[in-house]
Amino acid sequence: MTWIVATLGPSSLDDQNLQFLNKNVSILRINGSWVEEHQINSLRSKTNLPLLMDIPGNRGKINKKRTSKFNDDELIEIAKEKGFNFLGLSYVDNSQQVSDFRKKINDNRIKIVAKIETTEALDNLDEICREGDLILIDRGDLGTAIGYQNVPAVQEKIIQTAHKWHKEVIVATEMLMSSINSDKPSCADVSDVYFALLQGADYVMLSEETALGEPKVAVSIMKEIILSFENRKTVFTYGAFDILHPGHIRLLKRASKLGDKLIVGLVSDESVRELKGATRPAMSLEDRMELISAIRYVDEVYVMDSYDPVPLMKNLNINILTKGNDWDIIPGQEYAARMGIKIVKLSYSKHFSTSKLFEKIASFKNDDSSVNDVPEHQRVKDILATSKK
Repeated sequence: MTWIVATLGPSSLDDQNLQFLNKNVSILRINGSWVEEHQINSLRSKTNLPLLMDIPGNRGKINKKRTSKFNDDELIEIAKEKGFNFLGLSYVDNSQQVSDFRKKINDNRIKIVAKIETTEALDNLDEICREGDLILIDRGDLGTAIGYQNVPAVQEKIIQTAHKWHKEVIVATEMLMSSINSDKPSCADVSDVYFALLQGADYVMLSEETALGEPKVAVSIMKEIILSFENRKTVFTYGAFDILHPGHIRLLKRASKLGDKLIVGLVSDESVRELKGATRPAMSLEDRMELISAIRYVDEVYVMDSYDPVPLMKNLNINILTKGNDWDIIPGQEYAARMGIKIVKLSYSKHFSTSKLFEKIASFKNDDSSVNDVPEHQRVKDILATSKK
């Protein structure tokens, strides 16, 4: 499920628009660069939605001004006093900044949204995703830093990295700017939102669209796009995928053809060891996630804490559960049947087996050790030299 973040401003702080937003979005945002005292004094009494405030930080880094009379420390205290749930940390370069910011806030009730908008943040993306509570992609400042033509690919990388660390992602900046002047969005804007959803965005954010434009128009359009996207047929499969082989690839290819989106659940390292022995898995969970995510048939990858897929399935909008036909009883099939989820068993090639691959690898120990003692690059050099004679 994807949710909407709406930025509050002159167009959306009146009671009528706030009532609409309360029913149609998931988080309300205040931009600390422009906030005025009267805008937030009574805000918490008018909404039960989670509140996010951006802490501007050093906007001078990119020659942007701030009109708010409050400095960063004052904004933090206001957010704590007024019951804000999230604080956005701007221009994050590394995890230490997130850690220091958390100490400054000194309030465990407030979650930190780490904003990715610099080249330094991309260099330290893993550690920032590990330390932050949510990740926000500020595509405007990020585009200035890395070139706008590079943003779509980098956006996907950020989403994948955040999900690897089980952190949700907000995609922001100019998502529906065409809605400010028209009740019909441009095809480019619709495609932009859909592309973010396709990449796995957990939240899509409206900025000027709801702060300065027509909130009802922008939010209604965004909801229509999300609904269209989520009406796609979703296929789910899961496993250890310990050593990827052609049998896995063929299974995932067939699974992807059953619907519009394929989600793969990866079993944790501990659960694989419990089932298959101390030497398994051959690759860490992080490595397995990287490989599975790179397969073009796979749209999303999630971690499973055990071989029971039901806890994950409950959080996903699944239409089809599938496994290879080598499974007599598929864990999760009783839950799937109760929920009306279709169960499909796919033909699985008996020529490929992870266990057989391990047996074959073990047999290599009996190969000619004199060959294995010579480095591969040297053997190639010797073979090429011999072939030239």
